[in-house]
Amino acid sequence: MLLGIARLTTAPGRTDNSDAKFHSLANVAADAIITIDEHGTIQSFNLCAERMFGRSAESMIGQKLHPIIPERYRRLHDDGVSRVSRSGETPFDGETREFHALRKDGSEFPIELTVASWFGEDRRLSFIGIIRDITERKRLEAELRQLATTDPLTGILNRRRFTELTTQEIHRAHRLRHPLTLIMLDIDWFKRINDAFGHTVGDRVIQSLASACASELREIDILGRLGGEEFAVVLPELGASGSLEVAERLRQKVEGLQITLNDGRIVRFTCSLGVAVLKDTDQSPDTLLVRADNALYRAKRDGRNCVRAASDS
Repeated sequence: MLLGIARLTTAPGRTDNSDAKFHSLANVAADAIITIDEHGTIQSFNLCAERMFGRSAESMIGQKLHPIIPERYRRLHDDGVSRVSRSGETPFDGETREFHALRKDGSEFPIELTVASWFGEDRRLSFIGIIRDITERKRLEAELRQLATTDPLTGILNRRRFTELTTQEIHRAHRLRHPLTLIMLDIDWFKRINDAFGHTVGDRVIQSLASACASELREIDILGRLGGEEFAVVLPELGASGSLEVAERLRQKVEGLQITLNDGRIVRFTCSLGVAVLKDTDQSPDTLLVRADNALYRAKRDGRNCVRAASDS
C-alpha cells in the first residue's frame, strides 16, 4: 500500500510537544492516518483508522500493516518500503493512488491512499499514510456507468453502448476473419397492445421480451434495445445457418410468452426478426443494421412472427 511517497522535512526547533499535537490532530481527522517506521512497524493508528478497519490502535501499534492489506498487495507494500528505506528516493512524490484494504471481518473495500515519508531528528525514516474510504464514491461511479450504458426499462444495453460493443466486435471479426451476424427483433402489433391495455402493460411486454432473449443467448452475445419495441442481437462466431437457428429459437421463445393482468386477462405477443451476416464491406454497425432492418421489414410484410434473412446472407 505504501507506494506513493512524498518527502516531508522535520520542522526546525521541533519540540517533544509536537508529537502530542500531531496525535490530537490525527484523532479528529476525517480520514484514517497511520504512521510506520522504516521497518514497516505501525507507530500510530488514529480513531478513524480504528473505525475504518475495525481494529483498535492498541492491537495494531507495534504490528506490521499486513492485517489491513489484502494478500495480493502485501509483497508490493513490503518491496516499496524496503526500496525507499534503502535508497531514500521518493519515486511517486506523494501521488494519490487507489487500492483495496481489508477490514477485520475479512471484507475488502476500496481506498484512496496518499503516503509521505520523512527523516526524524535521529535520521530514521518514517512514513505517514492518509487513507480515505471511497466505497460510496465507487458505488456512485458504478451507478453512473450503469445509467450511461443500460436501458433503464429492461436493464440490457442501450443503443449507444450496443453500438460501441458492436463496432468492437466487427473490427475483431474482420481482423481474425471470423463470422459475425446481427439479428433485429421488433414486437408485432405493439401499438395495438399499448392502445388496448395501456403503456404500463406495454412496458411489461418489452421487459418480458428482453428477459426472454437474454436467457437464450450466450455470454459472448450482445443484446441491446435500440428504441421503442426494437431490439438487436450480435452473434460473434456465428454464420448464416447458426444465426438463423438462434433467431428461430428466439421467435419461438417470445411466441410462448404471456402476461397475466390483474383482471385475469392474458396478453400474448409475437415478434418478427431480420438476420444479416457481416460482409467485408461492413466497417461499422450502420450497414449491417440496414440489411438486418430490411430483412425485418420483409418478415413484417410476410405476415409477422417469422424470421427472414438479408438477401445476401
